[in-house]
Amino acid sequence: MELRNLVTFVKIVENGSFTRTAESLGYSQSAVTMQIKQLESELGTPLFERIGKKIRLTAAGEKLFPYAAQTAELAGEAFRAVTDADGEGGTLRLGTAESYVIGILPRVFAALAETCPKAEISVSTGSVDELTEKLRRNETAVSYTHLRA
Repeated sequence: MELRNLVTFVKIVENGSFTRTAESLGYSQSAVTMQIKQLESELGTPLFERIGKKIRLTAAGEKLFPYAAQTAELAGEAFRAVTDADGEGGTLRLGTAESYVIGILPRVFAALAETCPKAEISVSTGSVDELTEKLRRNETAVSYTHLRA
């Protein structure tokens, strides 16, 4: 999944509109629509019901939203963690599920490397309990996992 598509998805939910989202992100409305179509195609399911000019999340969209919001927030935290006032960088200690290290985070790290070439990133994986303990011991600054019911 492309991080920008997830961010756009979250913004649409927050704004309640493709048009307002396009304006807030500085995109054309067709670019926003294309990003959502890419995401829906990748997931193999519609995320929004379009009823006239109104939109509503589908069941799949409802399921995706909390994960997309957490991913977007984590990417923002990662960016803020490694950038400082002079843009030199810093250190980000991240704890997460292994699937995110393989699937989502390489693109986030590549974008950070372009923006903050001096940033140092340390990633550890583990169970929820292990990552929580690493947070308590200050071995990781950010911890992200998702739980399944």
